[in-house]
Amino acid sequence: MTKAFIAITLSLTMLFASPIASAQTALDDVGSYTDDARSARIAKLKETYKISLTDKEKELVASRCGEAQKNLLQIKNRLNTTRENRQETYTRAVLALKSLKTRFDVAQIDASNLDLLIVAYQQKNTAFQLIAADYDTAITDLVTMNCVADPVGFRAALEGVRSTRKDIVRASGDLIELTHSSLPTTFDSLKLRISTSNGAVNE
Repeated sequence: MTKAFIAITLSLTMLFASPIASAQTALDDVGSYTDDARSARIAKLKETYKISLTDKEKELVASRCGEAQKNLLQIKNRLNTTRENRQETYTRAVLALKSLKTRFDVAQIDASNLDLLIVAYQQKNTAFQLIAADYDTAITDLVTMNCVADPVGFRAALEGVRSTRKDIVRASGDLIELTHSSLPTTFDSLKLRISTSNGAVNE
């Protein structure tokens, strides 16, 4: 039991050690994506951020926004597998935690705090995936809109991307914090229970 616990602990530590990058899905994965929906979102962003540009500023944005869209598309293309990779990582990790919980149940050792950790990971990963989907939509809006015809809309959409990116960073931080705090605390508690159980058996 102790050897299995150590092996799973090392595996989980490796899974949770790497930082979580900003994530997007490919454009084809945005199932309900339409031009009308994009226009509505950009109109709402205009109302939210109330961007005001002079004619000269509009010309400047229109002359540069195409290149900016290309750069954003490159970022999107580099990161479009990150969300799937994160989901796969956390799916494997939660399965490992559940496997560990089963071993404790068989050994009749209380591991109720492990149940709480599993739920916490599932909730925070779900939140991360939802925010990642919003971030993907925000970037897709920015990349696919006619920025030359609507420089004010482009600037508003850019602000929307920046805002959503802050949400991604926060959600990533929540997962990292859970890994760095709750995971070690839970495992320390479980190791103590194993020691206590082994001591009771040896008496």
